Amino acid sequence: MPFETRNLIEKSGCKLKSKKIFTDLKKAKSEHYSGDSLDNGKSKNNKKNNNKKRKIIIWGLSVIAVIIGTYFAYSYFQENKKDILNNTLEVATNVLGKELKKSDNNITNILLLGSGGEDHEGGYLTDSLIVMSLNHNLGTVSMLSIPRDLYVKYTVEGRKRKGKINKVFLDAMNHWKFRESMTDRKEMIALSAPVIETKISEIIGENIDYSLYIDFQGFVKVIDQLGGIEVNVEKKIYDSLYPGPNFSYTVFKLDEGLQLLNGKTALKYVRSRHGSSGGDFGRSYRQKKAIFALKEKALNSGILTSPSQIKSILGIIDENFWTNMSWKEILSFINFIKNLDREHIAMAGIKDMASTAVTKNEWFLYTPPRDLFNGASVLLPCRINTKDKWSDISFYHNLITIAPELVGSNKKIVSVYNTTKIGGIASVLEIVLNRFSINLSELSNAENRKESVIEYKPDETGRNEEIAYILEDWLHIPVQVMSDTSNVNNSNNSSSDSDSTITLDEVNSICVAEDTNTIGENLKDVSCNNNINSQNNTNNQEVEKTRENTKNKKIYDINPSEINIYLGDDYIEEYRDNILWYRKCAY
Repeated sequence: MPFETRNLIEKSGCKLKSKKIFTDLKKAKSEHYSGDSLDNGKSKNNKKNNNKKRKIIIWGLSVIAVIIGTYFAYSYFQENKKDILNNTLEVATNVLGKELKKSDNNITNILLLGSGGEDHEGGYLTDSLIVMSLNHNLGTVSMLSIPRDLYVKYTVEGRKRKGKINKVFLDAMNHWKFRESMTDRKEMIALSAPVIETKISEIIGENIDYSLYIDFQGFVKVIDQLGGIEVNVEKKIYDSLYPGPNFSYTVFKLDEGLQLLNGKTALKYVRSRHGSSGGDFGRSYRQKKAIFALKEKALNSGILTSPSQIKSILGIIDENFWTNMSWKEILSFINFIKNLDREHIAMAGIKDMASTAVTKNEWFLYTPPRDLFNGASVLLPCRINTKDKWSDISFYHNLITIAPELVGSNKKIVSVYNTTKIGGIASVLEIVLNRFSINLSELSNAENRKESVIEYKPDETGRNEEIAYILEDWLHIPVQVMSDTSNVNNSNNSSSDSDSTITLDEVNSICVAEDTNTIGENLKDVSCNNNINSQNNTNNQEVEKTRENTKNKKIYDINPSEINIYLGDDYIEEYRDNILWYRKCAY
């Protein structure tokens, strides 16, 4: 008998007297151990079940955590997608980007070309010609529109030609297509771009570093791929002569206010030029607005972080877009413009007299008689005391690029004061400044000075001083720091003999004094507009009466400016010899 069985029997007080008892005990033992085995099996099963439940709970919590994390990550991305994209572009540019070409002044000039394309009725007539200039010192962009009707002389592969500037690119494309029998469209564009680049470089006085070309189809497709663009329509557009199919016309209209435009509507928005659209100059302005809206949508919507969207846009670019930038340079270009807001972009153009009748801003062109150009309506540059017909336009391009703070209707940081006894000097200088889109904060008289001076108010960035010296180079007036107290006087402090400012209407009627000896005494009203010769006989006495009525009266009464220009006695000869001649158009 096993030892443990014997001990069990002895502990119970029983004696081993019969086989039956032993058999019963053995059975009991068997049942005892059998019960332990069953309990152990149940315990193992319970553990398995508990582990399974624990795994299910952990898995469920993990799924919930992923969902919550994804939601917050998506919310964070939506709130910070611009920063995320900016940082991504910054890193990508540092690693993969290539520095853009620059001039000695740290400027990059890019020519934007837009046309209908191969299958369009207008073909390769470039109705969009915009010079985009990147100022790497200031982190700003200027956009100067070149009107399509500007009449120029140009050369295509040794053949001299002349005509409207929007035909230059077309003539070059036709040369390669018909004379050289080329069929590769992008290769022809690459060979034609330098022809228009050369002419634009001559106009702005600087080299064109790159060109970007896009056709109408590409413009429509990109905007639709981005989900449309938002533009603020400043004035209701109604154009009953918008180009339709087969050289027909259709009506295009667009309400005033903020509008979301799809690709087709956006194309009409940038092409319309009849009715209330503002002609070619209004169209040029809207083209620049659309480009800015396109940039905003592309960089702020997060679309460029979507691989599928990027793939679709790259497909459009490959089919409808051309540039002589490398992909590394394109990356650097996008990185430069990504943070630009409206305040960092100067939009400008060059216009004719009829388009600048009120402000005279950007008046650099005139319309000659049609019969001199076989009935065509063209534009020619106004040459003012210079043999270089493009000098004023090139100066204006340089001005909006290096001093964008000066340019624009809402940027009034300059005041002009007449300190002499000659009436109208300050007013005429104002018109000269207006021509270059410099609008004044104040125009008035001041205490007499023998010498002219430009005074600037010191600022933390030093930009006021820089701008003052830009004006010095232009106007040949010395610069000094502004004194603590202003010496702008009211009528009581001015000499009674000092002539007051004259009205804008009066100055605007002055074109060229035929007898320079009368300047400053009897301002002669001679119109420069070929179409309004009937208005050229204003009586000098009426002019004097108008001047007397406006004596000691300020034209403007606005907050003090950052830069003051005081015209002293030494400026009288400059005024007599040069200033009034600014409105003479030398054919």
